[in-house]
Amino acid sequence: PGNSFHYNVGASITGILPSTSGYYGKRVTVTGQNFGTVQGTANVGGTAVATFVDWQDTQIVFDIPSDCVSGKITVGTAAATGEGSAISADTFTIDTPVITSISPSSGLVGDVVTVNGSNFGTTKGNSKVSFGSVDVADPAGYLNWSNSQIVVLVPDGTIQSGSVTVTTTGGGISNGVAFTLKPYITGLVIPGTQRMGDTVTIQGKNFGASQGASTVTFGGVNVTTYTSWANDEIVVQVPVGAPDGSVIVTVNGVQSNGEYFDVTLDITDIYSMHTAPARQYRGMVGDIVQIRGDGFMDSQPATATVEINGAPAASYITWTDDVIEAVISPNANIKQTKVKLTVAAGDGSGQHVVESANDFIIEVPAIASINPSSGYV
Repeated sequence: PGNSFHYNVGASITGILPSTSGYYGKRVTVTGQNFGTVQGTANVGGTAVATFVDWQDTQIVFDIPSDCVSGKITVGTAAATGEGSAISADTFTIDTPVITSISPSSGLVGDVVTVNGSNFGTTKGNSKVSFGSVDVADPAGYLNWSNSQIVVLVPDGTIQSGSVTVTTTGGGISNGVAFTLKPYITGLVIPGTQRMGDTVTIQGKNFGASQGASTVTFGGVNVTTYTSWANDEIVVQVPVGAPDGSVIVTVNGVQSNGEYFDVTLDITDIYSMHTAPARQYRGMVGDIVQIRGDGFMDSQPATATVEINGAPAASYITWTDDVIEAVISPNANIKQTKVKLTVAAGDGSGQHVVESANDFIIEVPAIASINPSSGYV
């Protein structure tokens, strides 16, 4: 018989399925030959594979290890096999993480935020989420991590506005999605009175170091006079026309919680000054009516009007914080109605309206008698 020879062909890689790119935790199949039936080793970009799903002579199945970088896949056969090692011709590329949305897009430190997207990896490893330049606290700040969704807590130190990003070791940094710290009011420092024009200090956090385009409203009416603005304190004047309602700070389009503020504006009594003694809640056209109350302001605002029985006052004699003297218009309706005081905001953003407790009566002149009852022209 002729001589026989045995050729020992080493291990080789012929393909990577389903593709040569992916995320941490992606399951891949490495095809080839002479891997042996005894499990050996494998690494991706130099990072060892810890667990194998399947090992056969012609294919190996495993999940891409966390924190590896893009690189060749290397398979090392078991010593007993003696087939050496094989290196893939193709580089396996770790995909860059992509954020598609975050929810909510504003909040406070410690709030839960969900980051949606792809290529985050099935486990966190050394990957991270950042709010601007501030990383989420590890591990306490991470509530859940999957390849398409991460749930985190907004970290302490987050700046007023910035971008949320995801960074993986091999894939690099994702696109950024804007996040704004929500302004939060902790309280109001109020003087002895709560009138329009009074100074009020708003205390809280996340207001921003300077005002910029940020605003404050009282019951929906825009503040026009700002004394100072800091990240934790704003000093303003209660705007003309502000009704009772919530004080709200808006920063970068994000509204704070509301803190209720009761604006002093009251009518307590009304007297006609035409005759002595003054008559309460009655008068004639042309009479001077004295309206008593609180919060009228020291002088008449340009946007303030008194309406007596359906008609604006003909003129104003006096206007102080607690007394308004107005002349009843000839257009006043004889129908009994309440006297109304309206103070509107100069920019039309709202108004404060108060009415008298009782109806006001317009008295009609009556002829009791004439003397003589006849005469010449």
